[in-house]
Amino acid sequence: MTYNIVKDVINAITVEQFRSFLRTNELPVSGNKPELVNRIMSSVNGTYEHGDLNIDILDEFVAKELANGKQRLLFISSFPETSIELMTDIEYVTKCLKTNGYPTRNFNNLRDISLPAEATLSYLNIQKYGNQVANISMCFAKTNTITGIFDDEGIELPPKNETEYIWIEILSNEARIIIKTSAKGQMTFGTHHEAKELHEEIETMVRTMFSLAPSSISHIKHVLYNMFKDLTETAEKPYRNKVAPYKNEIEDFSKDLAEKIGLESIADPVNLPHRLTRLLERALIQQDFEGYERYFEGKRGVVNRIYYSDATGATVNARSSEREEGIAVADIYFDTKESIESRKILDKIWVSWFYKSEQNDNVKKIETKFEVHKNYFILHFLYGYSTKEIQDHVLSNLRHYEELRD
Repeated sequence: MTYNIVKDVINAITVEQFRSFLRTNELPVSGNKPELVNRIMSSVNGTYEHGDLNIDILDEFVAKELANGKQRLLFISSFPETSIELMTDIEYVTKCLKTNGYPTRNFNNLRDISLPAEATLSYLNIQKYGNQVANISMCFAKTNTITGIFDDEGIELPPKNETEYIWIEILSNEARIIIKTSAKGQMTFGTHHEAKELHEEIETMVRTMFSLAPSSISHIKHVLYNMFKDLTETAEKPYRNKVAPYKNEIEDFSKDLAEKIGLESIADPVNLPHRLTRLLERALIQQDFEGYERYFEGKRGVVNRIYYSDATGATVNARSSEREEGIAVADIYFDTKESIESRKILDKIWVSWFYKSEQNDNVKKIETKFEVHKNYFILHFLYGYSTKEIQDHVLSNLRHYEELRD
């Protein structure tokens, strides 16, 4: 039997990832993408003189890359904890799949699927511990028609069909559903209307299939606040430590100046020493912004932007300047920080996470955005190709803040 791999899969995986796959399997890594793919397929078909590859290893690699990579929009929702018992029961899970006309055994057809006429289940992996289901991974392939493409001269090109992969992860023990879709273009601050519609369609199908009711995720707004608070306090700590020894001098200065201008109290209506302290910290940060953004041990990331709405419906959209210097130099951030701290919730937050490679000491930034909606929230990997290791790193940080207790 001769194994093949469709062009859609090749296009969805970067040359760097193909090269990494070859290196991991001790095969030559030189050449362009077509040469690398030919080497891989020759190896699995037994015609490559320098080594062989098991087809299962290739299929695992393809699934891993398609499940992450360009799948940069993660729609995350929950189901009631009362359903955990059912969703960890293998008999219940297989019954639901069978009732809806889907296979019940694990399979992977991703290498062979191209432009299906309708959304097609192309991958299923039910991971078990004993007889208990730990998680369910599914992938639906569908044909997506892309319009509005222009050439270099501004002439609109004909519509183009491509295979889109929608990934579903049901974490049975955590009562959580993650639906992954691709983000079209660099819509860093966009609404992703089409992706949201697709998510709603897929989530409705999943909840209907397994009889899973929606569950509130309103607590995530507080989780985002915990994230904001910890990241900003960690980043600001070196500058606070510089100002802290001068607490008495700041208070004495406040009293002296208040007396000279006829201000009756340095604490009411404005806590003057506190404001002056924060102003000095802010000045130090602005003076050393590169240092503020620099990684050090124990520093998980840096907050770039926040979006907050208060009880009256008023909103605050604190972001970096046009030079993208970061939230630390945004006036509105300092003006509203105390109000945010009093309510302890955020609607959206943009974070640059630090990721330290296990192979070396190189530290890279992972740009993300979290956005809370009524029954789900979105984790958006903003730029580039997000490997499984990168997505897992960010999700582990999210889990850390979810587990924090006030």
